Amino acid sequence: MRWPSFQRVRLFARRFLGARIAVIVTGLIAATLAPLLIIVLGLFVSLLADGGRLRTPIAQRETADALAGRAADRVDAEGAVYIDRGLLPIVWRNHRTLLGGPLVKAYRAWPALQTNGPCLLTLMGVGWLLAMLLTLVLWVLEVSIQSLAVSVISRISVAVQQQAVRLGSSDWLSSRRFGPTDLLTETSESLRRGLVAWWRVVPHSLALIASLLILMLVAQIWLAIAALVVCCLAALILTSMHRRARQRAKLAGDRASQHAPLLVESLRQARLMGGVNDADINATYATEVARLRKLAVAQHTAVAGIGPLVLFFGLSGAILILLLVGVNALQDPPQMTLAGTVVLLASLCWMGHPLLRCLRLLRCMPDCESASDELLTYLDRDPAVGQVAHAQPLNRLLRGVELDRVSLADALGRRLLDQVSLKFPAGSNVSIVASDSVTPAAIAGLIPRYYDPVAGRIQFDGADIRLATLESLRGQVCVLLPDNVLWTASVRDNIACGDDRFSLTQITDAAKAAQAYDFIESLPQGFNTIVGAHGTWLDPTQVVRVALARVLLHDPAVILLEEPAETSDPRAGELMDAAIAHVGKNRLVIILAGRVSTLRTSQRILLFHDGQLHAEGTHLDLLQTSDLYRHLNYVRFNDFRGTVQ
Repeated sequence: MRWPSFQRVRLFARRFLGARIAVIVTGLIAATLAPLLIIVLGLFVSLLADGGRLRTPIAQRETADALAGRAADRVDAEGAVYIDRGLLPIVWRNHRTLLGGPLVKAYRAWPALQTNGPCLLTLMGVGWLLAMLLTLVLWVLEVSIQSLAVSVISRISVAVQQQAVRLGSSDWLSSRRFGPTDLLTETSESLRRGLVAWWRVVPHSLALIASLLILMLVAQIWLAIAALVVCCLAALILTSMHRRARQRAKLAGDRASQHAPLLVESLRQARLMGGVNDADINATYATEVARLRKLAVAQHTAVAGIGPLVLFFGLSGAILILLLVGVNALQDPPQMTLAGTVVLLASLCWMGHPLLRCLRLLRCMPDCESASDELLTYLDRDPAVGQVAHAQPLNRLLRGVELDRVSLADALGRRLLDQVSLKFPAGSNVSIVASDSVTPAAIAGLIPRYYDPVAGRIQFDGADIRLATLESLRGQVCVLLPDNVLWTASVRDNIACGDDRFSLTQITDAAKAAQAYDFIESLPQGFNTIVGAHGTWLDPTQVVRVALARVLLHDPAVILLEEPAETSDPRAGELMDAAIAHVGKNRLVIILAGRVSTLRTSQRILLFHDGQLHAEGTHLDLLQTSDLYRHLNYVRFNDFRGTVQ
C-alpha cells in the first residue's frame, strides 16, 4: 500500500539531510547492538549453567584440547573433564555452527575468556557496555527523530505561511475564514506524530526485526520457524476474533440505540395513558428494559472479552514454544545449546516491540494521509487573484472608491451581491449593515482585492484595481478584524509592526491620538507588555485602539473596520468612538457595524438584503423609512436582547 500524499510530506525532510542521516545511522546501529546484547546474554547464562566444566568423549579429547590450545586439566575414566576453562564448553558445543568460528577466535584471542572468573566479569562488562551503548544510541535516535519531525513541520509551517500570503484572504467568505490556522495546529500535530511513527519504523524497527530473525534462524532454523509460525497463527486468530467482536459490538449498539427512544417515549407518555391498566404498562416497560439490558451487555462484553483471550493465546503460545524447546533439550545430543535457546527466546520476546510499532504505524496512516491531503490541497491552491504583467502602482486615494455593477457569489454559489453600484467618497465614514453576516465582509474583501467579483469592477479614483499592483493597492487599505488585529508580541511591536523606523516617541504619540496611551501605561510593562493570543488579555475596545494607533503610523487611505459588539463599559465605547473619529479624518472609513452608537454617528449607512442595496441614509432616516432596518435595529441592538425568552 502506498500513501502518495504522506510521501510528498516526507519529501520536506530532504532539506534536512544531516538529520535524516543521523536517523538512518543510529537506527541501523541500534538494530545491530540488540542482537549482540542477546548473544552476550546467551553466553552469560550458558557460562553460569556450565561453570566452565566440559565433559567430552575420550575419542574427542584431542579436538577439545585443540580448541582450548592446551591439554585437559584433569581426565577421568569416563572422559576428559575441563575445569576452570571459561567459555570452552560453549565453544565446544557451538564450534560446528555458524557462530563457532567467531567464538573460537574470540576464545583464543582473549585470555580473559579462558578462565571462569575473568570470563564472567568480561561478559558482564561487555553486556553492560552494550546496554549502555544501546541506551545512548536509542536516545540519540529518538532525539534525532523528534528533531527531524519538528524541522519538517517547521518547514511546512513556513510553506503554509508563504501560501497564506500568496493566497491573501481567499477564504474570507468561507466557513473557515481563517483556515490556515488549523493547518498549523491540529493538522501539523497529526503529521508530526505520523512522521515520528514512520521514522521509528524505517529503518530502525524493520532493521531490528530483520536482525533478530537472522539471529533466531542462526540459533536453530527449524525451531525458529516453528516458533514464528505459532506466533503468526496466534496473531491471525486474535485479529480475526477482535474484528468479529467489534462487528458484534457495533450491531448490538445499533440495535440498542433503536430501543432507547422507545423507553424515553414510554416515560413521557406514562402519565397520559388514562384508562390503561398500570400492570400492563409496567410489564411492557419492563420487557423493553430487559431487551435493552441484553443488548447493552452484548455490546460492552463483546470487545471486553478479547483481553482474556489475548492472555490465553499468549500463554498457550509460550507453553507451546517451551514445549518445542524442551523436546529439543531432551534429545541426545540436543540440537540446540542452552545459549542458542536463550538467544531464540530473547529474540522472540524482543521482536514484540518493533512489531507493535509497525502496527501503530499502519493504524495511524489513514489519519496521516487525511492530514497530508488537507495540507497539500491548501499548498497546491492557486491564488484567487493575480497581478497582470504590466500592472501599474496606484496613487494615494483622492476622490474615492467605486463599485460598478458588481456581482459576487460565496464558496457555495450563493449570490451575495447582484449588480451593485456604489460610491465611497474619500474622507467619508460609511457603515454597512445587512440581513446576513456575510455580505458586509464580502464588500470589505473586494476593496483590497482579496478576491475578484464575478462581474463588474472596482475602481480607485477611476482606475480599475485589477490593473494595479497588489502592493500599492493593499498598502492603501488597512483591514482591522477582531480575530487578527493583534499577534503575540509587545504593544510597541504591535503598533509599529516590528518596523524599526518608528521611534518610541512616534509610537507613543500614535497611542495618545488613538486613545490608547492611558491603558497601555497601566499594563504591567507598559509598551513592552506582551499582548495577543498568548499574552496579556485586552478587551475588544482596547484591541481596536491599539490597531488604530498602528493605522496612524502607517497612514493608509482606507480603513476597513469590523467593530466589536456593544460593550458593557460605556466609557470604553466612548474612547473607541473618539479614536475612530480622530483616525478617520481625511480617510475613507468603512465600518462593519456592530454597535448602535456607531450607526447613530455614521454619515451614511448602507443596508443590504438579498444581494441588493435595500436602503441608504442616516440612522434616523432609515428608522423612519425602512421596516427591515427597524427590525434589524430591534433584534441586534435593543437593550433587552438575550434577556427575554
